[in-house]
Amino acid sequence: METTPADPTPAPDVLLTRLDDSQVALGSLWREGPLLLYFMRHLGCALCRAHLRELVDAYPQFQQRGLQVAAITFADPVSTSFVRQTQLVPFPMYYDMPRAVYQAFGMYEGTFGDVLNLNVLAKQLQLIPKGFIPSIGLRANIRQLGGSVVIDRAGLIRMHHLAHPIDRYPTTEQYLAALG
Repeated sequence: METTPADPTPAPDVLLTRLDDSQVALGSLWREGPLLLYFMRHLGCALCRAHLRELVDAYPQFQQRGLQVAAITFADPVSTSFVRQTQLVPFPMYYDMPRAVYQAFGMYEGTFGDVLNLNVLAKQLQLIPKGFIPSIGLRANIRQLGGSVVIDRAGLIRMHHLAHPIDRYPTTEQYLAALG
């Protein structure tokens, strides 16, 4: 699990696209309070949807500590909206089809070996009984890695996590600890 930085670094103040196609500056979000921004892999990734569910379940804890949560996908707005509705996501979801926000935050593409190895496939299959059925959309880039960042009110990245291997994400406690 790749989690950095030890020293806070400035977050890029990029534009996020809402599901209604309007845009919002990321900086306007973190100025309202610390922000956890979750970068999903493709929407068919069962591991990523399971982590999204963990964030949804932990959302009340995050709210109690003043941590805002948002998720971003590189899927189209209709698919992203469908996931938001079916997964009952209470926080905002944004989309970034060109993956410019992913690149700005260092969420890079892995190799096919990173995402299609036996360990990952076994973990994806273990999630089927829990309702997380893996799939691959026609336009999905399965090599795109996910991750998460925690940004404080000053716009400094307090946690940068690249999900490599793709099944490892921080715990609720680790996200909250990044607040200091």
